[in-house]
Amino acid sequence: MSSLARYKGYLVGALAAASYGTIPLFALPLYKEGLNPVSVLLFRYLMALLILLIMLQMKKVSIRVQERRVILPLVLLGLMMGASSLFLFLSYLTLPAGIASTILFVYPIVVLLMMTLLYHEKLRIVTVACIVVAMAGIVLLYYQGNGVTLDPLGTFFIVMSALTYAIYLVGLNRTKTGSVDPLLTSLFVIVVSVVMFFLYLRCGLDVTVPRSFMAWFNIFCLAAIPTVVSFYATAYSVQHIGSTPTAVLGALEPATAVAIGILVFDEPITLRIAIGLILVIASVTFLIIKK
Repeated sequence: MSSLARYKGYLVGALAAASYGTIPLFALPLYKEGLNPVSVLLFRYLMALLILLIMLQMKKVSIRVQERRVILPLVLLGLMMGASSLFLFLSYLTLPAGIASTILFVYPIVVLLMMTLLYHEKLRIVTVACIVVAMAGIVLLYYQGNGVTLDPLGTFFIVMSALTYAIYLVGLNRTKTGSVDPLLTSLFVIVVSVVMFFLYLRCGLDVTVPRSFMAWFNIFCLAAIPTVVSFYATAYSVQHIGSTPTAVLGALEPATAVAIGILVFDEPITLRIAIGLILVIASVTFLIIKK
């Protein structure tokens, strides 16, 4: 692969991370309008599906998968991405968006551990040290002072979101989907996720429909920026530079989400939170750069 292609892969990976970090900007106003997380996800992915179909038509890319052996991996990837999105949106109910997105950033560590345990990459002392530092940062984020901690259920949701997203990234790199156009990969992931959210709602949760222009605008932005753009860019980046470098570029996700939380939603930032953010982002960034 040429150096230009790899350079483009890094730029696209950075775009994927930054765009994914905009989720709170569009999701939180929908919560204030009374939409539940699963309804937000369902309309987000349905709108994204429409956008992707238009893009595929414009590029004249067939929606038929030529190799049947990639269908099952694509379905599994869709389940992992859908689960990660669901856990992330549920965490926003009880956690500040910036902190939730920062805890989500432990997924590069999970990626490295999976690559070590499953694909026999060597685990070095510096890797263990960086993991310890990252965990220390999460502890600082978890304990808010005066004996108050982050909501345990919300923390569980965001950790599960990180785990399933890590599995998604490794799967993109290690399954036989590398030959599939990134747009088509994104389409399959979104279709499977839509089915999953619909079945979830059928279990008894009411569908809440956006009623205002701004609500539909936020749905469209959720579909276009942190879904279509981010999913396509992530698939493209993993194909060209691999899952580990793509994961470290995820540092732009919590940075974007924290900036949005502070500037738009007036979320407080204390010295404890600032140190926690720095420890998490710096440790994971150093870990992969060193590797």
